[in-house]
Amino acid sequence: MIDRRKLILLLLVLFFLVSCKTIPKFKGEADLCGLIVDENNAPVKDFIIYCKSDLETSTALTDENGMFSIHGATSGEYKISGIKKNFVKLENTQFLFFDRSKIFCCQVESIDGAFKSVEQLMVRGETKKAEELLDKLFYDKRTPQEAVVLTYRFFLTEKAREKRKITAAIRKIGKTEDVDYSKYADLLEDLINEK
Repeated sequence: MIDRRKLILLLLVLFFLVSCKTIPKFKGEADLCGLIVDENNAPVKDFIIYCKSDLETSTALTDENGMFSIHGATSGEYKISGIKKNFVKLENTQFLFFDRSKIFCCQVESIDGAFKSVEQLMVRGETKKAEELLDKLFYDKRTPQEAVVLTYRFFLTEKAREKRKITAAIRKIGKTEDVDYSKYADLLEDLINEK
């Protein structure tokens, strides 16, 4: 007769082995599909996707529904990155593509949403995180967006020398959309000189 403890242990081991699933893999190729939305869960159109596996890198562009598709993907691990102007860059997000019925879903932050996040981080004194978020923004140079990024950097640094470099960069933006950033740079320099 089997000892009761051994029977319970045997049943537990059997239950454990049966309940563990192996990762399903499909054979051949399939379409790796995904969805990109912003911080308000609205679809992001024209987000450029880079999908990298051990074998190759593919690109795709999201449609008006925020959807993209990489045709002919094989089963495996992928790193998904992406960019769109005035959004936070999507950087090397892992996706295990072992099940054809699963799609990659990702929420990215618009530049306006990122600016709000930077302000919240600054208020909490999390300057390093604020700087890291600013580093991930993708925007055109010599635009109002660049002026805002530089202004945040101005207030994030304590070094007068760095602040002067930043004001010089703001001054180079010049006048865009009826705003003269050189005058704004003068105001920031007055703040440096007050100290």
